[in-house]
Amino acid sequence: MGYSTILNIMLAGLFTFLFLRKSLHINVAGAITGGLVFMFSGPLLLELIHPSLLGAMAFLPLLLFLTHKVFETGEGRWAVFFGLVLASQMLTGAVQIIAHTLFMTGAYALLLLWLSWREGKTRL
Repeated sequence: MGYSTILNIMLAGLFTFLFLRKSLHINVAGAITGGLVFMFSGPLLLELIHPSLLGAMAFLPLLLFLTHKVFETGEGRWAVFFGLVLASQMLTGAVQIIAHTLFMTGAYALLLLWLSWREGKTRL
């Protein structure tokens, strides 16, 4: 287990904390718990022997956070940052994780779109 593996696990926890705290407005204790649970979850720890898959999985919470920021603010800079992070994830070469990430962020974007339509705040 090298430094990149430890860094990817720590980034996964940090990005999960960021998503839970800033997007879902969970309190600090809950966000820390969520970050730790994701850091030491089965799917993440099973990929210790596959560093590229682990690196790709660490980006999922950050992409969910950026999806939320795009819908929340409507600013293009968040969409650009989303594209850069997605491109970084694609550089890992883990095609199946990228496909799962796109499905997850797409489903989350549809949920956010439906919630904003229900509240009458759609920008489309």
